[in-house]
Amino acid sequence: MARGITARPLVGVVNEWRRDTLVIRPLQRPTMSIPRTALTRLEVSQGRHSHWVRGAAIGLATGLAASGLFLAAFCSDLDTSCHADTVGKVVALIGLPPTVIGVGIGLAIRSERWERIPLPGSQAAGLGDGHRVAAGLRVSF
Repeated sequence: MARGITARPLVGVVNEWRRDTLVIRPLQRPTMSIPRTALTRLEVSQGRHSHWVRGAAIGLATGLAASGLFLAAFCSDLDTSCHADTVGKVVALIGLPPTVIGVGIGLAIRSERWERIPLPGSQAAGLGDGHRVAAGLRVSF
């Protein structure tokens, strides 16, 4: 974030960090020099990641709930006996497909993750004068 420069976050590649200025090449915009005193937050992209674990968890929960409902209705009949092999078959036939679908949906959904870093100028930031950063960097203004 930088006060008084833009109202929205600015995403770009750092060209240079000078003692008092951050030189950044925003996406589809000309290079900008931002005074260090105007920076309020700096984030670095951790890349784009899928959500397959979340998709699998949601699919599994849905499949197990559907399996449970089916078994509750099926096994409540006095003429039907439910054994472990019946439960296993029901979970395999009803419970696993939503899990697989959830993994597929999770793989298709990708989002970019950002990590907040200390502002350059502190020892923890790790950006020196003239240091080029290959990853995208978001400076929110």
